[in-house]
Amino acid sequence: MSRQTGTVAKWLNHRGIGFITPTGQESQIGTDLLVHYTNIKQETEDGFKSLAEGSTVEYETTVDPKNPDKMIAINVTGVGGADCEKRPRGGRRRFDEANKEFQLYVGNLNPDTTWRELKDHFRQVGTVDRADVNSKSHFGLVRFTNAEDTQQAIDTLNGVELSGHALEVRRDNKAE
Repeated sequence: MSRQTGTVAKWLNHRGIGFITPTGQESQIGTDLLVHYTNIKQETEDGFKSLAEGSTVEYETTVDPKNPDKMIAINVTGVGGADCEKRPRGGRRRFDEANKEFQLYVGNLNPDTTWRELKDHFRQVGTVDRADVNSKSHFGLVRFTNAEDTQQAIDTLNGVELSGHALEVRRDNKAE
């Protein structure tokens, strides 16, 4: 089995699973590889394993035992076989303090909208660093990497429909 490289697209601490985007591909539903915490090489004191979003990993693939039409990542390590970089623990992760001035509040989301759909929608105006959704409260947060893309998103996407809902796009007052 040959080793491949990719980037951790998403990690869900509470479920012990995540998704890896193979190098050379765009992150999207259906093409990212599922990884279970039991397939991660990581030395821990308490047995808790996780992956830091955005970190580079090496892995092998095998057929998903629950869905033979899909592949999953196994034997996941850091580059060169090192331990994988850990995701911070502590409940639901909040956006970090870096670049908070580039964070937008997105209101009136369809409750079925996923973080990936939101991120993909906002990619049309610039480079999105992160997107999260709160489906119960019908809002999301989108963080860009620079001020120009942030303003372009406000100017272009405020009032535009996503999944049948006109979005409210503005700076996130709570991030400042």
